[in-house]
Amino acid sequence: MVVTVVYGILLAITMAHHELWRDEAQAWMISAASNSFADIFHNIRYEGHPPLWFLIIWPFTYFDNPDWIKVPHFLLAVATCYLILRYAPFPRWVTLLLVFGYFFFYEYGVISRNYQLGVLGIIGFLVFLPRAKHNPWWAVVFLAIAAMANIYSLIVSLVFGLYYLVQTFPALRHQSTKFKWHFALGGIVLLAIVGATAVSLKPPSNEGFSPIWYLQLDMERLSGVLNMFSRVYVPIPDDIRAFWNTTLFRTAWLPYCSVALLGLLALVLGRYPQYLIWFLLLVIGLLAFHYVKYLGHLRHGGHMWLAFIAIMWLLSTQIGWQQLAKPIKVVFILLLAAQLYAAGVATVKEIAYPFSGGKATAEFVEQAGFSNYRVIGHVDNAVSAFTAYYGKPVYYPVSRSNGTFVIWSDVRKFDKIGEYLQQEENTLRQQALHTIIVTHQSLWEYQWLNLVFDSGRCISGEQLHVYTIAPTDGTGS
Repeated sequence: MVVTVVYGILLAITMAHHELWRDEAQAWMISAASNSFADIFHNIRYEGHPPLWFLIIWPFTYFDNPDWIKVPHFLLAVATCYLILRYAPFPRWVTLLLVFGYFFFYEYGVISRNYQLGVLGIIGFLVFLPRAKHNPWWAVVFLAIAAMANIYSLIVSLVFGLYYLVQTFPALRHQSTKFKWHFALGGIVLLAIVGATAVSLKPPSNEGFSPIWYLQLDMERLSGVLNMFSRVYVPIPDDIRAFWNTTLFRTAWLPYCSVALLGLLALVLGRYPQYLIWFLLLVIGLLAFHYVKYLGHLRHGGHMWLAFIAIMWLLSTQIGWQQLAKPIKVVFILLLAAQLYAAGVATVKEIAYPFSGGKATAEFVEQAGFSNYRVIGHVDNAVSAFTAYYGKPVYYPVSRSNGTFVIWSDVRKFDKIGEYLQQEENTLRQQALHTIIVTHQSLWEYQWLNLVFDSGRCISGEQLHVYTIAPTDGTGS
């Protein structure tokens, strides 16, 4: 409890310094724009995410401040921390390294996304797996949570559902009739949830975000997927201000390092063939999705780190930490140390520098008296954090419509804002006295635009600018 409180205090301090970025803001705006559960299911149809996270944050949108999204996320992260500290079959000092590591503290702790929900489901399954030997609903509930969190934890939940089946089915004939009925019913419920989740993940035919399935061999894409593996296991960011999603190890040898690291993990797990097979199933399943659908970033690839944690958890539960072979413990501790260092770097930079310019830009628009102006936002996803804090619809040139959250259909055109400005210059200058432009692009070449605010350097793509427009009579704006 003491360490959980310390974790919660440090997490709260870091979250207080964190400005929401576009993907956090997108989830908030979708829930805020939904008047019912049916609206949520409709509004997420292009998201590629299950509905559970949106349903969880929906009641908090009542407070009309996007920072409230941090509250349920904080509670989920602290609950996960407690479960690890209380039940993980590792020595206490190992659990400390684990909960304060990069993914458990920063990526899935500070940043409020649906990935923490999947982490809770996976950790909960590991914690209550012994009880699931007598009551299958412990497994069903936590696997369902993981499945309904995001596609990556869904993949993990499928593998662990198979693991639970393999572990339980051989002894099923010795179980009571009551257990057998619950086992069968639980399996049906879980399959129904997984099926419904899979259906919710399928976007409409006019999807515009990631419509392609890569089924041909592409060495460049394969190299990008392999890069992810080593970056996830040693996620030390580059020593720059915009640190997020960067790596200190920028080298053409990174794919080979990934293969070597995967080989090392397979080697140290080789003494436990059963667990090596489950580990490879998890990693190969995740890597395959990265290849065929979406290369992703650290937050997506982090589930490969969770796969290794889970296998170490199962091994230590079955065999005992003290009885584990020394090489596997040494590798595990070295990776945990790297994760801890990465968390420290990320936390210091999070506190020292703005993560996104969305909040500061919205505050400027309000303070400068522009709150009743027509706001043009380009591109829509780049200004999402601003729109969430601004709290009102914005005109998006890429879709030629007013809105808040991004609708990822193929109607969106990633045209440069210059094309829009050239077409609409006369109209915009006629509306100059009540129109501003918010964009992540620099528009210095347009002499009839005046830069009045720059949010300053943030993570990639989150630095925003505000421009006013010079009227056609040349009087200034």
